Amino acid sequence: MIRPPALRLKATLVFLSVFGISVIGLSQLLVEHFDYPNGRLGDAGVGSALWTGGDSPSTAVMVTNVAALVYPGLTDCCGAGVLMSGGTFKKKAAPFGPVSSGEVYVSFLLSIGEPGNASKLILYLQNGNSASSSPPLGVFLNGTTIGIAKYSSSPQATISGLGVGPHLIVVRYRFLSGNDEVALWLDPPTGLSNPPTPTLIAGGNSSSDAPSLSYIFLNHGVNQSIYVDEIRVGTNWSEVFPLAEQVPSVKIEGGLLPAENRFYIHATGSVPGRDFELLSSRDLTLPINNWEIVGWGTTADNGTCEISVPMDTNTARFYAIRVLATPRPRPPIIIQQPVSLVVTSSQTAVFCVVASGTQPLWYQWYFNGGEVLNATNPTYVIENVQESHGGQYFVVVSNSVGTVTSSVVTLTVSNVLVAPFIIRQPESKIVGEGEIVTLSVSAGGTMPLWYMWYKDPNLLLSVSTNAFLVLGPVTTNDSGNYYVIVTNSLGLVTSSKATIMVQPSELLNVDFNHIGYASEGINLTGGAGGPVVTVSNATQLRQYTDANGPYVIYVVGTIPISGMDTHIRPNKTVIGYGTNATLVGGGLYLYRSTNVIIRNLTIIGSTEDGIGIHYSTNVWIDHCTIADARDGLIDITQQSDLITVSWCRFYYTINSGHNFCNLIASSDSDTGNYRVTFHHNWWGELCVERMPSVRFGRAHIFNNYYNAPGNNYCIRSRLYAECRIENNWFENVQNPWEVYITSGQPGKVYATGNKFVNVKWYESPSDGRYTPPGNDTVFAPPYTYSLHPVDLVPTIVTRYAGAGRGPFASK
Repeated sequence: MIRPPALRLKATLVFLSVFGISVIGLSQLLVEHFDYPNGRLGDAGVGSALWTGGDSPSTAVMVTNVAALVYPGLTDCCGAGVLMSGGTFKKKAAPFGPVSSGEVYVSFLLSIGEPGNASKLILYLQNGNSASSSPPLGVFLNGTTIGIAKYSSSPQATISGLGVGPHLIVVRYRFLSGNDEVALWLDPPTGLSNPPTPTLIAGGNSSSDAPSLSYIFLNHGVNQSIYVDEIRVGTNWSEVFPLAEQVPSVKIEGGLLPAENRFYIHATGSVPGRDFELLSSRDLTLPINNWEIVGWGTTADNGTCEISVPMDTNTARFYAIRVLATPRPRPPIIIQQPVSLVVTSSQTAVFCVVASGTQPLWYQWYFNGGEVLNATNPTYVIENVQESHGGQYFVVVSNSVGTVTSSVVTLTVSNVLVAPFIIRQPESKIVGEGEIVTLSVSAGGTMPLWYMWYKDPNLLLSVSTNAFLVLGPVTTNDSGNYYVIVTNSLGLVTSSKATIMVQPSELLNVDFNHIGYASEGINLTGGAGGPVVTVSNATQLRQYTDANGPYVIYVVGTIPISGMDTHIRPNKTVIGYGTNATLVGGGLYLYRSTNVIIRNLTIIGSTEDGIGIHYSTNVWIDHCTIADARDGLIDITQQSDLITVSWCRFYYTINSGHNFCNLIASSDSDTGNYRVTFHHNWWGELCVERMPSVRFGRAHIFNNYYNAPGNNYCIRSRLYAECRIENNWFENVQNPWEVYITSGQPGKVYATGNKFVNVKWYESPSDGRYTPPGNDTVFAPPYTYSLHPVDLVPTIVTRYAGAGRGPFASK
């Protein structure tokens, strides 16, 4: 967030108010967020220290991020959750207490995936770690009917009509002088300090009472699929249902962003790490719940809220900030789209989608516009494909706050006896000595198909029903031409030849140290010399990236983040640990920052930029994979300077209409030096424009690999820009470079040593688009660098670019 100097506004222009939520800290017998790695509950490191009773760990009771649930008004929801599914009765137990008088309360969140068809225990309390089918307090589920009982194998009181959820369930065991009593509340209202009237009461007619209670059991019955999360055990209502109350005081200020025609709001005194909503109304007399939600974000670790909105110059507006007790639900987004398939009769077709958003996510596949029965998983498998299966398919992904529809794909089925035919030919490869090489072919025809792989001229290597050939570790002797003959009972077809060129290992030596503009004028150290910390959630990540002073921050696992809320201050190194450190849903934001190193991260599905750099200098982004950002993958704007982007991979899985990768300077008035180096990067699938697009700057672009079929252009030089383009490989693209003339001095291009494979050139002078030969006089880089031979670029870049590659491949 760009924060301007505070500007007090006249009362007639805008009104700011704020209200928020804080948390009462309480002592509980047990609090379980299931904040463990995915796996079987009770396995080592997966709740094994707490869930010690019951059966041995089983896939019927799994900790998974898919089961993470939240509920409005219930604070501190975090971690994963438990999915109970499958065809085996299993249970796990955790100790608490013991408690032998007064009351024992339990709260938990419940969501129904696939309802069962018989009444089954799902959770119960016991006076030891021995399992029971008639426990002191049992919670039963039968389809969409929930019930409760005391010392009974079937529910004694029930209520029907549960939706999918999530639902908040609270149960109570009350020790009495006469018969003890059990009670259940279904979705009780928030904000109450004492329990309301129970939804269900049972046990008063039974003289069987518990001497004490000391264990809670999760119990899975077959033929159902349910999600359970956020278990709390205590001796009073408020211990299992933490309340929310007003923040005592909040200071607010506002300011203008004239260049962007936006109004900026800054508030302090709230609760750290909470989602917040910006509310607005033109009518101050409206109840606050009727105000429009015009923005949202997450409070910083010092409790501040920062947000900007477009200015409304037509009338006065009133604003309020509402801080939420639970994370703001995120609608689903599709990370990986399904793809069209061509199969022959009797084969198996598999469609798959990958989505993210607030869990649980629900899936429904459609065929020719109609719902497919029981097709409710991310993967849809059609076995023994017949002609009737041919047509159009898509999937709708939904959760409690929204839906998203995938792209429509086609299944094409051949229902006649057909001789083999080639759909996709094997592709040539340039590889390094010691690599494993896979050649593949896509073929159709009546099954079964047989594949005979040859090395030219006629050396038979393999005969099998596999459509691929694996070679390696390869040596220079494996260089040559390869082809495959595909046969069935009706004939044969021979593929085109694919050339494998194996480069000697000494030619593939690479230097992963920094090379480029980012180290000009300083000793580029990032967070070296400061504390070394490890983070595994968004709150921890923001705590250190937004702190003053140097830090080396290791990112572990997958972390959902929001928008551009993750600010990176000066003197930071943010680096992924291992090969799968991933940020999902948001991007990294640098504002007036310097001496920053970002390495070995995958950033997917940001609702804004993957990495946004404003007013910042001396930044090195290295070995990152960035995909499917809704704005730029990396945008360098607002007078930023001295930036290096190296060994990164960029791609998209869907064409959103804004597949624009790397913008340097945001407009014709966003002047600056913009000295930027791009080297050994890989622009791939569905990248359309801006690889990069440069205004004003000096862009050194060398040894990059471009393979982006269907693009508009790769490199664009705009007003006052100079692009030095050296030893890059351009394949299956249009316009490796172009000059785009709007106003001011046209951009310049110097290009040398580049390689073109299946490249098209397009000019449109009426639109200001020109493709110059690349012989302009441009800047000379001030740093030392060496160029790899252009013929090695595809091998080196595809081998080493991206997160988890190169120096990070084995860490």
